[in-house]
Amino acid sequence: MLSLYVRATQNLFRAQQRFLGTEDAKLPYIIGVAGSVAVGKSTTARVLQALLQRWTNGPRVDLVTTDGFLFPNAVLSRKGLMERKGFSPRVNDLRALLQFLAAVKAGGGAARARFTHI
Repeated sequence: MLSLYVRATQNLFRAQQRFLGTEDAKLPYIIGVAGSVAVGKSTTARVLQALLQRWTNGPRVDLVTTDGFLFPNAVLSRKGLMERKGFSPRVNDLRALLQFLAAVKAGGGAARARFTHI
């Protein structure tokens, strides 16, 4: 089903480009996996990655976790959030995450997720 949806989306994108006379740029397709702690988000993401890479024309699939956007422990301690690590979106630098996603979606070259050593 996902393969059919992506193919249809790609076909629509190409039709729009032909109609508008714009250049043929490849834009990334972003899939988010969300859920509570320890429900299998990482496992689901790895399985999805393996399945997507087996498609015809095997797309490049990268995984990025929100762990790369955690505030440093010093910041979490100062804000009284150490006990909330893994349980609250407030422990993540959402501005940095959104900037990263915008850079990826813009397709203008390399976008880097920072990885916090915790």
